[in-house]
Amino acid sequence: MPALKEVEEMVTQRTPPKPDAVERQRKRQMRHEMNRKLGGLAASAAIIVVLALLAVYLSEGDGGRQPATSGTTDTPVVPSATNAPWFTPPGAPAVTTAPWVTTTATPEVDYVIDVNTGEMTPLRRAIIHSLAPAVMGSRYAASPGGSTLAYVGTGDDGSPQIFVAGMDGGGVRQITHDPTGAESPAWSPDGMMIAYAGGSGDVRNLFVLEVATGETRQVTDRPRNVGNPQFTPDGSSLLYTDGTNQEPLLVTVPVAGGRTQILFRLHGGLEDTGNGSLSPDGSLVTFLGGGSPTSGEVEHCGPCRWVANADGTELRVIPGWVSSPAGTWSPDGSRIVVMDGGDGLPSVIMVVDIATEAATIVANGQAAIWLDDHTLLVDV
Repeated sequence: MPALKEVEEMVTQRTPPKPDAVERQRKRQMRHEMNRKLGGLAASAAIIVVLALLAVYLSEGDGGRQPATSGTTDTPVVPSATNAPWFTPPGAPAVTTAPWVTTTATPEVDYVIDVNTGEMTPLRRAIIHSLAPAVMGSRYAASPGGSTLAYVGTGDDGSPQIFVAGMDGGGVRQITHDPTGAESPAWSPDGMMIAYAGGSGDVRNLFVLEVATGETRQVTDRPRNVGNPQFTPDGSSLLYTDGTNQEPLLVTVPVAGGRTQILFRLHGGLEDTGNGSLSPDGSLVTFLGGGSPTSGEVEHCGPCRWVANADGTELRVIPGWVSSPAGTWSPDGSRIVVMDGGDGLPSVIMVVDIATEAATIVANGQAAIWLDDHTLLVDV
């Protein structure tokens, strides 16, 4: 079997990108894997808001047609990263904002940011030009060490496919040719394999590709949509979201194929689990889930960001929302990166300290993955 260094040399051989691959990268809509469930919750919230606004409207002295005070204007107040009411669990530290978030212009294309200094560097032009337009799953995954990138680009036939390239933009190469498209790449811990989701419509399955040989094998065979793969720390299995959009569930399956296994049974008021990721040492899991925290201090989360032992014990709610499973945890296992916002709030990238639950907004964007312990790749 080739060494990791040899594999990286194979996938980063310099080949010029196709000049007509894709126009300048478009802004993409937020990608929420639990779209139907969250959509239903958002609709319910919208109805409540409308009813509340109607009550205010009717309570105004003349039916609400005149301004409530002479000092109001027609200009709406747009929440910013410093005034938006980000969700913070009871007892957790308040969410803070890194100083550069509101003082430094965000690049218009996907970029790399040092979370210690705020220094931002746009992705190399060769990668940007080969990116696919809006995709439903995670877009990026970094190899161990962060030197090579797997990402969803536009294939030769115009469909979304998995590409690899060096972080310097060299060696852009399409490595999947799935007739139905490929998305949500994830690197194995040894750098030898890339998992991805392929298929069409409501049926998506997981595949594993040997980077050195290009050989691909199907790992799951489910009559429904599965996604968000991440290799387990020992590289023997994939953790992914199964079930339905209404009731997602975290399960594992051996990379060689075989029976799936639920990561842990639902308990303690937890109604579902999805969008999950194991810590680098495999001891913890973070995920989105709906239900009631065991503390009872919050009546219901629908869904909230949780962290627990890998067996599901010691559940606790932490700040944040959707993550990219293949790059959620910092390599040292001390922090996670998540997206928060939406529903009228700006979409921001938040870093959460797992031990203290302290959360810091570090960037503007739709998604992010760790490249190393202080560097993020941000998807705008």
